[in-house]
Amino acid sequence: MPDETEGRAPGREGLALHRASVLLRQVLVLNEEVEHRLQRQIDTSETDLRAMQHLMRQRQMTPTELAEALRLSTAATTTVIDRLVRRGHAVRAPHPADRRRTLIRPDRAAADRVMSVVRPLISETDSVVQEMPPPAQQAVVDYLEGVIAAMRSTISRLQSAVSGLPPEVPVDLLGGSSADALPGQSADAVTVLPAGTAASDTPAEQT
Repeated sequence: MPDETEGRAPGREGLALHRASVLLRQVLVLNEEVEHRLQRQIDTSETDLRAMQHLMRQRQMTPTELAEALRLSTAATTTVIDRLVRRGHAVRAPHPADRRRTLIRPDRAAADRVMSVVRPLISETDSVVQEMPPPAQQAVVDYLEGVIAAMRSTISRLQSAVSGLPPEVPVDLLGGSSADALPGQSADAVTVLPAGTAASDTPAEQT
């Protein structure tokens, strides 16, 4: 008979964590490692990579919008933008509606380098769940939705505990602030399939 405690780990106050919780913690740690390796590969810092992720997601941003997303001062954000432009990761462009303003856009080649690392990871992890039977897929979806709800609840509690702190928008390589959008894509550029539905079951996009 299998050991009922197998796959569990002691937590705070002697609580035993389910193996799924242990694996989730490993995912979070490994995501940090992927970001660190990506930073080294494209020769950038953690802050600059976060800026690139925001730019890739939004396609273009004003310096003020980027400063708000990064939670940095305007002066500090200008320094970040200068570095990104100098290293070929971003470009400045005049605002089409107001020539006095500037837009910051991700450099296409730099965005492609980021996605060359991220896209295979996204495809591999998506294949794992796609190959599961429909009930197992739904179980994964239910679990992850519960995790997201718990994390958002924690963010809200932390937010309410700090006066004047704007809402936190988590950013990660596998989706960023929009749960459905990938870096470099708008939220409506991704088709989310119901659990148990294979990508081949959906109609092809009309061009």
